[in-house]
Amino acid sequence: MKPRAQATQAIDGDMRTLHVRCGSDLEVPLQDAGFRGDFYEHNYPYLIGPVREEPGCLEQRARFLVDSYADSRDPPLQYEAVLRGLERDEQRLHESANYNRVVIWSEFDCYDQLVLVRLLGHYATHRRPPRLELINIGEFPGAVRFIGLGQLPPEALRMLWTTRQPATPAMLTVGRDVWCALVDANPRALAAIMRSGTRVLPLLDKALH
Repeated sequence: MKPRAQATQAIDGDMRTLHVRCGSDLEVPLQDAGFRGDFYEHNYPYLIGPVREEPGCLEQRARFLVDSYADSRDPPLQYEAVLRGLERDEQRLHESANYNRVVIWSEFDCYDQLVLVRLLGHYATHRRPPRLELINIGEFPGAVRFIGLGQLPPEALRMLWTTRQPATPAMLTVGRDVWCALVDANPRALAAIMRSGTRVLPLLDKALH
């Protein structure tokens, strides 16, 4: 058997690629499937943690993570280390525009969809890579009930790669609008979006509700 590093040409080897995911569950499976692009985990829990865009927002998020999860980790979370990690994540998000292609991998649940909104909102208002693409799925054919991308075998990840779609201007606009509504302390804007729907991002509707 060939070592993984000596496998056939990388699936994403045609250009410098960054794979973005809301957790670490795909980092090794993507390598096993033949991808060689870099991996960026953007995993802040926007569905339960404070969500603001203002001076001190990263400090607020870091304090929430420490207060909520410090004792469940080994070693326990420390505020300064958590804050530095959030700052590095933000810096890497800005630097992702230097890649030729960024691919966001997400599924239907609220955690994923709100991270997707955060990412689209960022790219709508900041420099973005020449190619920004989405793999955003709510189901996968097979006998096993689909729970998430992390359960899929390498051949399924390779198949999904062929279905990726460009992030359109309309998707970026929805991402920006939903993110702005999420960070607004007044819920009316978010309620209005929920009433009108997010047709270009159909998985987002249920997640917002």
